[in-house]
Formats: sequence, C-alpha cells, structure tokens
Amino acid sequence: MKRKNRTDLILLACVILFSAGTLWLARPGEKETDPAAQKKAYYLTAYETPEDLLAVQITNETGKLTIVHHENMYITDTDLPGIEPDEETVSELFLAASRIRVGDPLEGADPKDGQFGLTEPASDIFVEDLEEKGIRFLIGNRTPDQSACYVCVPGGEEVYTLPAGISDLFLGDVSRYLDLRVFGDIDPASVTQIAVSDQKGQRFEISASGEGQITGAKYYSLTYPAAMPVALSRIREMFFASIEQLRAVSVSDGIPVGKELCELSLKTEAEEKIYRIGYTKDGQSGIWDTSSGFVSLVSELPEWLFYDAGGVLGGNLLSLNAANIAQITLEAGGKTAQYVFAADEAHPQLIGNLNRIPIAVTDGGSTANGKEILRCLISMRTQEQDLELVFYETGDRQCEISVNGKHLFTCAVSSLQPLLDQIAGSGT
Repeated sequence: MKRKNRTDLILLACVILFSAGTLWLARPGEKETDPAAQKKAYYLTAYETPEDLLAVQITNETGKLTIVHHENMYITDTDLPGIEPDEETVSELFLAASRIRVGDPLEGADPKDGQFGLTEPASDIFVEDLEEKGIRFLIGNRTPDQSACYVCVPGGEEVYTLPAGISDLFLGDVSRYLDLRVFGDIDPASVTQIAVSDQKGQRFEISASGEGQITGAKYYSLTYPAAMPVALSRIREMFFASIEQLRAVSVSDGIPVGKELCELSLKTEAEEKIYRIGYTKDGQSGIWDTSSGFVSLVSELPEWLFYDAGGVLGGNLLSLNAANIAQITLEAGGKTAQYVFAADEAHPQLIGNLNRIPIAVTDGGSTANGKEILRCLISMRTQEQDLELVFYETGDRQCEISVNGKHLFTCAVSSLQPLLDQIAGSGT
C-alpha cells in the first residue's frame, strides 16, 4: 500500500469534512425535470457527472471513511491517515453517488417502523457537492426479495427502496475503497532483487541478470545460494503476482510483528524496502513495512516466503531457454559433446533433457561424495558467470550435484540417463 505525506491536502480535507458534517440538503422526492424521463423518477442525487461531487462519507459497523475529491485526486480520511484510496473502486463509488435513483415512496411506510431497519441503519451516507451542499441518507434492511434496500433521509417521513447493485456500494467493509495492496507502491517491472532470510541466515536471493534483446524484459537468476537461471514465467507467477495482488484484510499502524518468521528485501531501481514477516500476538499473519510502519494483516502468507533454493527453482534443477544460451558442453565417460546455440541451432532435445532433472535440497558443502559421472558447462547470454554442474553418483542410484563448487542438490541417476545416452551417441 502507498503512504504519502499530504499534510496540506489532509488539512483541506478536514476543513471540508467539518462543513460536510454541518450542512446537508434533503432532496428525496425531487423528480427528474427532463420531459423525456419518466414522471415518477425520484433521485437522492442527480448530478451531471461525478466531478460535481466534493466528498462521500460512509459510516457503518466496519468503520468510518470519508473520501474527498480535490484537484483530480482522491484523499481519504480514516483511522490510518496516509493510506491511498483505491482509484478503481472509488471512481465506481463516486459515479454511483452522483446519480442515485430510488423507487417511489412506499405507501404508508414509516422510517420509524423497525421492520425497515432504518432506526438502526446498516449504513449512514453523506454526499456533498462542490457548493458544499449535500444529502445524508440511511440504508436499512433488504427488501424481502433481496433486490433492494430500504432508505430514508434522517428526519424525513418517507421510505424508499434503493437497488441492491447501488446500495451494496455503501454497505460492507469500507476498506474496499482503500489501496490495501501490501506491496502497492512497488512496480514489479522495476524489481531488481528479491531476498528472503531467517534466523539461520539468507534463504535465497534472486536478482535481475539481464534484459532480452528484443523485448527488453528482465531475466532473473537465483544468485544465492548459487548462480542459476530461473524461468521468467515462474518469477511472474510466483513473485510478481503476489507483489501485485496481495491485499491486507486489515492494517495496523506502528504495531510490529510479534513472532518473526523471516525478513524480505525487495530492491527496485530506486530503493530497497525491508519487510518483516511473522505472527502477531493473537496469531494473525502480519507483514511489517519497516519504512512506513504499517503492519498488514493477511489471511495467508505467500508460499514463496518459506521456499528454499529448490522451491524457487520449482523442483527441477534447470529451466533453460535456448534463446539465452550461448554454448553447452557435456562430459561423461571420457567423451565430450559441445553444442553451440544460434538462431537455427536451438538443440531442443538437449534443452528438454536438461530441464527434466527433479531435485531435492541438501545442506550443502564443498566436498564431493561419490564418483563423477557427468559434467555440464553452460554459458549463458544473460549471465556473465558460466554455470558448471557436476554430478557425483553416491552408490544408491542417487547423485549429489555440485553447482559452481557448492553441493546443494541431489537427484536420481535415472534422470540423467537421457543426457548420458546423448553423449554416448555423439561420437566425440
């Protein structure tokens, strides 16, 4: 979510809200003056455009929210000052609030009659225009067929119905009109590094490693615990999707996370942001933005916060794209096979075999256990450092895998057989 310093605008909002709290003009019963319109068309508001509105205030059991429209921007006044409004939902709200048509007054209905729910309304609404005039109305129970809600003006003697499609915009959690995206101020396209650490140390780090020559899109690599390519599609699906979409169910200001699970670092082209992830005292999952002080309470933490290197890679050792490879050299059984990649030489069988090696994660180390059965050297166009993979058979039909000298993974010997057969048949 975004948090900006807008002291002058918030001050203006407070002045406007004071006016909003003391002025209102009851309009129910005002009929449409357009001769072409139906004769019995009643409106609570009948403005030409949403731009004619200055403010909308909603008060219900979930809280009180005031949104002020000023100089082509929206300002919110809530218990958490500084959280930006959600432009899409607020625009929808102002559009609906600018022209609220209700049904004919119900014959013989009294707003004081408890069956309509207007003595203890579900929502109290105020709409103010640029002339600082406006209307306050109350929303009560739903009609028996659920198609509308009963509404009235405080002090009025008539009960109207408001279609559910409009009344629902004023009911429910007011936070829907706030930008509660946990990482809302971060553009995924600008992310250059993602790192997660816990009490034991760094768990993984992913960094931008280059850009596509045609598309200009960033390529990413696992840079800790070893330098390895990660499929761009996986980065988008796993990380960027939650960076764009993860929303808080509620937000606290200045209350740090209790039991800390891990720390997330997101670096962009402009800044680094640190988030501490854990559980609050009452067991809720929280993400603490250390720069803003907000703790976002979420229904569920993203799975990737708990991944190790194998989880980041997606369960397979490699996810190679032929367009990003310059050359691959394989060595096994005294034979060497070299593959140079060009526009007309993509070597799909080799890429397929390399991308089908399921792995498990080990504790790591620098000492080889077993006999070397395969060595693979990959030169990437998107990475300066070559990727060297060495496979050591441990005797139980399993292999330890050394990645640039670090023993990080294991795999089954059977998953290497297609590569061993390919080298054996290469004739070199």
